Amino acid sequence: MRIACLHLPAFPLQVEVAEHPELAGHPVAVLSPPPSPRVAFCSRAAHEAGVRAGMSPLAARALLADLVAVEPAEARWRAALVDLAAEVAALSATVEVESGWSLLFEVPTGRKSADFARALLAATEAAGYRARVGIAGDRFTARAAARFGEGPVTVVRRGQSADFLAPLSIELLPLSPEVKGMLRAAGVRTLGEFAALPPPSVDRPGTVDYRELARGNGPSQLTPFGPLRARRPAIRDRQLPLVSAAW
Repeated sequence: MRIACLHLPAFPLQVEVAEHPELAGHPVAVLSPPPSPRVAFCSRAAHEAGVRAGMSPLAARALLADLVAVEPAEARWRAALVDLAAEVAALSATVEVESGWSLLFEVPTGRKSADFARALLAATEAAGYRARVGIAGDRFTARAAARFGEGPVTVVRRGQSADFLAPLSIELLPLSPEVKGMLRAAGVRTLGEFAALPPPSVDRPGTVDYRELARGNGPSQLTPFGPLRARRPAIRDRQLPLVSAAW
């Protein structure tokens, strides 16, 4: 089985611009939830002015007085992701909506990976969104390929997952901050270095084998989303939750 990951960079920001075209080309920041909101995503215009993810709203406002800040709308963004999954579901027998802003697909048997990736990109663009596609033999590698591959499509060939993952950061592994800190202190900073570590002295059944993830031997099973539902009504007349005064 081959797995394709459709990664949608800054998807919440993409949703806001798609639903409110008047924001296109303007400095926009999507904020994280309270009680301590931060910039979660920002537009190109905001980025060029120095706004960065993690910045406080006051610091961002100091750089751009006309910055448009959008309050978090997780449920609406998630609904848009499910709608997108419904629109492209015909391309694959199995589609999974991930917890992040991405979709996973089973590449149809007999379909060339690159052709399938291009079809995914075309369908996503037709829906009004930008994306990157990574294809590999497991979920973890496909996700990494979509995020860090060269160009909009990255196909990791069979048997080459470990080589592709080796130079990438251990930050990609779902390890606790404490474990990551200990690994960095020991000089382990890449997935290749992590994969080369000796096995743990105690094996705990049922736990994730992170070394196998780093070697490109992670799971490939997908959990189909559903049931498919009708598209939401157009919401262009809905008031945009903006923060445009003092924060």
